Amino acid sequence: DWLVGIIRNNTAREDAARLMKTVGGINNMTPDEVATAFREQLTNEEFGAKGGAGLGMLQIAKKTGSRLKAHIAPVTENEYACTSEVAASLR
Repeated sequence: DWLVGIIRNNTAREDAARLMKTVGGINNMTPDEVATAFREQLTNEEFGAKGGAGLGMLQIAKKTGSRLKAHIAPVTENEYACTSEVAASLR
């Protein structure tokens, strides 16, 4: 009855921190706030070297209506293992 998507990758400490900040911010939003933030990001022309500041995460939250999960764990001093998870009902 559920589809669960899990993404794992290793990244630099600052990118791991950015993931946690993004997921935390999105999870504190209402569905209407997610939709508004998504629309605003679509018109934001300022993309950094690492992408568009959470647009993909906003889209996942908007489409699934689910809370996102993220976990980070140190691998080395400056490298972190990142795990992102979302579950969506198939009903």
